[in-house]
Amino acid sequence: MMLTSVVILVIGCWMTRPVSADLVTSTWTGTVSTEYWEPDNWDNYLIPFNDYWDDYIANITGSASVIFDVPTAIQLYGLNMASGTSLTVYPDTSLTVQNSGNLYGQLTVDAAEFTGMSYGDFLLSNTARFTVTGGSQVTVPARSMSTSGLGAGINWMAVNTTVILSWCQIQAAD
Repeated sequence: MMLTSVVILVIGCWMTRPVSADLVTSTWTGTVSTEYWEPDNWDNYLIPFNDYWDDYIANITGSASVIFDVPTAIQLYGLNMASGTSLTVYPDTSLTVQNSGNLYGQLTVDAAEFTGMSYGDFLLSNTARFTVTGGSQVTVPARSMSTSGLGAGINWMAVNTTVILSWCQIQAAD
């Protein structure tokens, strides 16, 4: 009886997330395919998604087209998309960026969910484009900033009457 209690205590301590997770950056190479969930498509062979030990920043560079067709809801610490890149969030998936994002490319959310949390800043350049279709939900934080000021130059396209766009406030970047 005493041994059982000790084992449960040890397991309970092991399951507690460290106070400070390591921050890991994975950069897209697209070596194998356009699939986000393929480890060989990332420079360090680590698919970026926050887990028990690490928080991730995903960098999508070059002229990459990335398909986000992930079997579970994913959270990232940060997301950086270069101009000329695209990320398509496929139906029935969910991507949450917890801290910061620099979006210069095309983000398409198709019958899915994309959330930029308000813990950090989102920089939306004048080349950023959002396409939201099929009953998707997109939420961008109140602290979002645009290099064009007040969202001018950011192209939004919403298709379907059930699309929800939540855009709390946009500020001009200093």
